[in-house]
Amino acid sequence: GDQTFRDSFYQMEQSNRIRHLRVSNFEDPVPLIPPSTPLGLDFHTYKHTGVNLKLFQRSLLHPYHYHISYPKMDSWVNELRNSFQSSLLHGFNLKIWNHLVPLYDKRLYEAEEEQKDDADKLSNLNLSELYSDFRLTGWVAETAPERTGGEEL
Repeated sequence: GDQTFRDSFYQMEQSNRIRHLRVSNFEDPVPLIPPSTPLGLDFHTYKHTGVNLKLFQRSLLHPYHYHISYPKMDSWVNELRNSFQSSLLHGFNLKIWNHLVPLYDKRLYEAEEEQKDDADKLSNLNLSELYSDFRLTGWVAETAPERTGGEEL
């Protein structure tokens, strides 16, 4: 969605009404297109939402198998980094197979198996804990109101 969509998404995240994990492969062209609406009066760029788990093939350029990020509100450093990492010019190729399940599966398996410390294993990560990490999101979620016995759901 556009920035208005992302702002609404932020509000739902901060009020504990939604959680979103986006998994992406480095050099997968599909999540990068289209980058915007067609040029015209209602032109706007698209914005990603939620926590992103980006998977890499380990190399000299990427000494790790995954990176977790979040599009922090009002952070120009974060916006610049995300714009670069989401750019068609960064890691762009026409290898559509980078979007297919076998490569995602391979990279997820490698990311899990390589971690020596259990705390770093993907299987030990928890989306609610990631959302509660101020260093990742830049905000603290509202506490959910307590329910009394007489309320209808």
